[in-house]
Order: sequence, then structure tokens, then C-alpha cells
Amino acid sequence: MNSFPNFKIDLESYQSKSFSNEWLAEIYQRNWFKSFTPKNLNGAELSLSDGLEQIIAASAVHGSIGWNVNLGSGAGYFYRFFDAETAQKIFSDSKAVIAGSGHATGKALPIDGGFKLTGSWDKCSGAAHATHFSANAVFEDGRVHSIIFTRDQVKITDSWNMFAMKATSSFSFEVQDVFVPENFVFDIGIPKHDDIYPISKIPFDIFARFCMISTLIGTVKCFTNHLENEFQQKIRNFETDFKNIRYKLESDQSSMLQLAQRYWSLAEGDSPFTEHHALNLQNGIRLMSRSLFDATCDLYYKTGITLADENTLAHHAFKDVLMASQHGMVNNFFCKKSTTTFKVYFIQKG
Repeated sequence: MNSFPNFKIDLESYQSKSFSNEWLAEIYQRNWFKSFTPKNLNGAELSLSDGLEQIIAASAVHGSIGWNVNLGSGAGYFYRFFDAETAQKIFSDSKAVIAGSGHATGKALPIDGGFKLTGSWDKCSGAAHATHFSANAVFEDGRVHSIIFTRDQVKITDSWNMFAMKATSSFSFEVQDVFVPENFVFDIGIPKHDDIYPISKIPFDIFARFCMISTLIGTVKCFTNHLENEFQQKIRNFETDFKNIRYKLESDQSSMLQLAQRYWSLAEGDSPFTEHHALNLQNGIRLMSRSLFDATCDLYYKTGITLADENTLAHHAFKDVLMASQHGMVNNFFCKKSTTTFKVYFIQKG
């Protein structure tokens, strides 16, 4: 059942290459793209766990919504890496969204007042509605820095040919000899102004992993919801397994949010994050991702060939789970299948 009726969820929504105006209006109204932006920039300024709950809720409605809310709101993390005046220019608009890429596939040359940028970047989720674009580039000294472009500076190309998350508009963009002023160049982890909102005190890898596992949790919920709505008769044949994954989702979500609250307390207290914090989260999330992937595939197997029907919502939601589970922040090729629960790993070792 769709807990957010203003989002129309149908087969067309799983084939669309971008968000409808109705979806965007609802997201803007809920301020979902600005969960991790401070109030002085018209953001929601949520705690880590509260923001993650919003990502889970968005993902449970539709995988593409959750994916873009994750990455769109997550870019709000960058606001302190600009001077206060520049941050206002980039982040203060009520519809401000940054789409971007972490690949260093651009080249920057120094010129008066800034830099001349040339390059191309792919898989920039939310490109269809983004107000700004972020990218990495190699500068003249060989170092890599991040850059922000305005929407009118970039050329967008629809290169998203994946079999799922189609509505995320994870397109490519390119620039050719585009001028970027010095104040639009930034480095993650190097603040340029003070602020009491502690989100940027959490290391970026930790923050991003929390956001991505929240997307996966919500996307699996979306799949199980559609499965229950469309295949009730089938589920009766494996009702215990279905109940188990529902229980696992709630248990894993609770444990993950508990850890997020603990990490948030560290940030609020200006306590240092160590390698232990990063590795504990990384390994726990990868175990969780693999176990959710296995449980989802098991439900697909037991539902039978009817779930291969592209005219069912559950079919498309299943593919969204496959896509979400492949993101590098939650997936590891070497993570073996394990019956160890996320709760035991995180709460006892956190």
C-alpha cells in the first residue's frame, strides 16, 4: 500500500526516464532533497537518523524516488566546503538539487579569477531536475578537486541504459572550456565556514554508506509491498519466508538507525571518528546488503515465473532492488553469504 498517495505509482512510472512534475512538487513540498541542508539555507537540518528514515520512506514508495532523494539530499553535505556567501548561492533555493559524479574525468586549467574546465561525467542521478552539477577534475598540479557547475553551463546526454531505476535520470553531462570561479571549487572534508549543524563532522564515506543502505532497505520494502498486493495467493505457499523478510527489514532498519544515532552523538560532541568506526559500518552494511539481496532473490524464486511479467509492479521493484544492491557503498564482491545478523554485528561491535 502506498503511504504517500500523492505519488502516482504505476507501470509508466517504472518506464519513465525522469520524475513527473507531480512527483517533484511533492518532493519539494516535503523538502526531501534538503534533509541534510541547514535551516539557514532553507533546509530541514535533520539529524542523521531522521534523514535516513526519510530516505527509507521515499524508497519504499518507489526505488527511483528513494535513489534520487538519497543522492539529492546527500549532496547537501557539501555546503560547508564553500564560503558562506557561495553556499547561499548554491544551496538556498527551495528547489536546489546537485547531481554529480565522483569520477575525476575532467581537466582544469588556471585562468584569471578561476579555472577553465573540460570533461565529461556519467551516472549523474537527478540530472533532469538538478539546479547544479558536481564533478571531479585533475588540476594543473596533478591534484584532484571538486567543482560545481550551474545547469546552464553543462550539456546533458541521456546515457542511462540500465534495466532498473530508470526514472532517476542518471544521465551524463559534459563541459567544454567552461569558466568556473575559484569559489566554486571545493574539497570534501575541508570546511570554509563555521556552522553548528554537525552533519559534515561525520566522515563522508560513513555518511554516504548510511544513505545508500537506507535506500536499499526502502527499496526491498517497496518490492515486498508490491509482492503482497499482486501475489497474495502465491505468498500463501511461503508465508513464513515472507514474514521473515518483513521482520528482518524492521530489525535491520532499527539496528542501523541505532548506530546512526550513536555516530550522530559523536559528531554532536565533536568526538573523533576512527578507522574502527568506518570499518565497522562498512563491513556491517555489506553483510546486510548481501543478506537482503539473497532474501529478495529467494522470494523471487518462490513466487515463480509469473513475477517475470513486466506488467506487474513487483517485477520492476525487484529489478530496483538488484540495482540498489550493486552500488559500491553497499556491495562487495568478496562479502560471503552470511547468516550473521546486522544487529549482532553492529550493536555488539559498534
